[in-house]
Amino acid sequence: MFVAVCAFFLIVAGGLVTSNNAGLAVPDWPTSFGSLVRMPRMIGGVKFEHGHRMIAEFVGLLTIMIAAWTWLADQRRWMRILTAGAVLGVIAQGVIGGIGVRELLPPWVSTMHATFGQTMFCTLAAIAVFTSRSWMDEPEEKMDRKDAAPLLRHCWMLIWFLYLQLILGAAFRHVWTKWGPF
Repeated sequence: MFVAVCAFFLIVAGGLVTSNNAGLAVPDWPTSFGSLVRMPRMIGGVKFEHGHRMIAEFVGLLTIMIAAWTWLADQRRWMRILTAGAVLGVIAQGVIGGIGVRELLPPWVSTMHATFGQTMFCTLAAIAVFTSRSWMDEPEEKMDRKDAAPLLRHCWMLIWFLYLQLILGAAFRHVWTKWGPF
């Protein structure tokens, strides 16, 4: 749960980068002002952009730790695949953000970065749910496959509609608001 909460704060930090028009306050990637270790002066937009990067690195480290822990302690194959996917997703998210910086924030990259960031938050939240005690305990009653089919179909449909809304929201935030005073 801690990692999911940190990922939520990472999304808030990303929103602050966008809201404060600080996306290129740190003009290079993967370094910050030419250094991997030296801390830049946290003034102006740099505090938002570099702060976002620092939180992202922390969430990435925590995600790697969760994956390692899961591979050691959890025998469920699908759970191991999910955590390995989360590590690959966090790496991909960082690369997408880096491409955005290197290419001077094309709207489609910013939209992908925002959408994928929230997808990673959902993935980390799902990992928290799937490793919780309440999820691991056997339910008192079980539903047979025939009765569960409509429920599963509706759940998948809801997920796709929510994802479509997420993409449209990110596109509006990063593309359409640049077209005029909305």
